[in-house]
Amino acid sequence: YGQTQSKVMDYTASASQSFAPSSVYKSQKKLLEGNVQTARYMLKVEQLRLASEVKKVYYQLLYGSHLVRMLNGQLALYKRSERAAAIRFKTGETNRLETITAESKYQSMLQRIKMVRQNQEIQSTSLKLLLQSAEPILIDTTMALKRERASAVLHAAEVQPNPVLGVLQQNIENSKVQTRLDERNGLPDWRVGIMNQSIDKSYSYNAIVGGLSFHIFGKAQKAKVQASKLKEQILETELTHQRVQLETELDVFHKRQNTLQENLEYYETYGIPQADLIHDTALKSYERGEIGYVEFFAALQQSYQLREEYLSSILAYDLNLIGIEEILGKQE
Repeated sequence: YGQTQSKVMDYTASASQSFAPSSVYKSQKKLLEGNVQTARYMLKVEQLRLASEVKKVYYQLLYGSHLVRMLNGQLALYKRSERAAAIRFKTGETNRLETITAESKYQSMLQRIKMVRQNQEIQSTSLKLLLQSAEPILIDTTMALKRERASAVLHAAEVQPNPVLGVLQQNIENSKVQTRLDERNGLPDWRVGIMNQSIDKSYSYNAIVGGLSFHIFGKAQKAKVQASKLKEQILETELTHQRVQLETELDVFHKRQNTLQENLEYYETYGIPQADLIHDTALKSYERGEIGYVEFFAALQQSYQLREEYLSSILAYDLNLIGIEEILGKQE
């Protein structure tokens, strides 16, 4: 408002809007969509990690149940040997040391079972926390301890389904879009407007204005584009490194799985049948008085050790298989 045309007081009112090139808005949209996809991949990473943790705790709980079942059988055997030792002592066939030893073995096994059950309670609490459950978690303890999996998983070598790689790949795509956006931000902007003014107090003279807005100082924008391109190279290097690392880890897991499978086959074909034979022979020989308590408990210890080693080997097999599944992006 003022003396814009003559000494008479007039007014000038205008409104204008700047527009970037349409390619800028397309790049912005694509970048936002890419950020959404990155978030989805990150969610999958967390879901995969959580699923793996749940499976590990579940099989540790199942292992504890199988171990307690085996220890209870051992406990019953020690109780039986304790009674046999007491009878032999009363008839004068042995001394007091055998009875004390049998009772000591029985009490020791009770304590071992107690410790395993306490560990199960800890694992159950961990599972409850992972599942965000307010109620205690109960599992089917009759399930087979050995985790079964398709041969395709056991021999898979492609780690591409891993969502960690998805995150990195999407970050590269987002960085490329950001580079294009930075380049297009250096283009001229469109400007469109409308103006209304008075001349010598004669009102409502309208005009439409338009033009281009150029960036005079472009060095900063060029430096920003260069930085975006360098970021792309860094992300591509990180993706390559992560893929090689996952492939190496998968190869190690596969080799360990083969070793564990061979170990299980040893126990299933030789170790466990041998443990059963040692157990039955030692018990019959001891009750018939053919061997003393020293030989008897040594034989039981060997049988018990073979059985526990077998259960531990199955658990190691399961946990290693879960590691393979995690690298391959398998949640189930």
